[in-house]
Amino acid sequence: MAARRARQIERSGSWVGAQDSAEENEMLSEFKDAFDQIFDVHQRHHLTKADLRDLFKRHCVRVTDEQIEQAFTEADHTGDGVIDFAEFAAMMSRRMRQTSTEEKLMNAFRVFDPESTGFIDTKVLSEALTTLGDRLNPKELNELLAVAENAEGKVKYDLFVNEMFAKNKKS
Repeated sequence: MAARRARQIERSGSWVGAQDSAEENEMLSEFKDAFDQIFDVHQRHHLTKADLRDLFKRHCVRVTDEQIEQAFTEADHTGDGVIDFAEFAAMMSRRMRQTSTEEKLMNAFRVFDPESTGFIDTKVLSEALTTLGDRLNPKELNELLAVAENAEGKVKYDLFVNEMFAKNKKS
């Protein structure tokens, strides 16, 4: 049943960056291997919150109960208290897509940081965002700078990108 549901998710177009069915099948196979060999150590074909706690503990990763709850809530779309393979595969797909988007945005910011300082001068960024591509209007620019600009008139773009994606995860 889990494999059938995973195929339904696959057909719905939620797989990340897959160009053809061979790539989709390979990605699904990798997700299945990870689920079976790393996550579902009790071979019950689903995961519980206790399983997640044990997994993190086995790999010496410290997490709070709140972090476990967040991860579990993100994955358990059916609300049945367990994460089956289809839910696991859908979550992994979303995570990979998000990572890809974050990387693209970071690379776009790096274009304006030729010395790799991690900062972009507000004037340079403002000019680019109001004159190139999908332009921001003055209100949008001011909203962005209110969140991202520091006292020296610079934007630390990695913090900005991380904050932006952290807010998306909560909503």
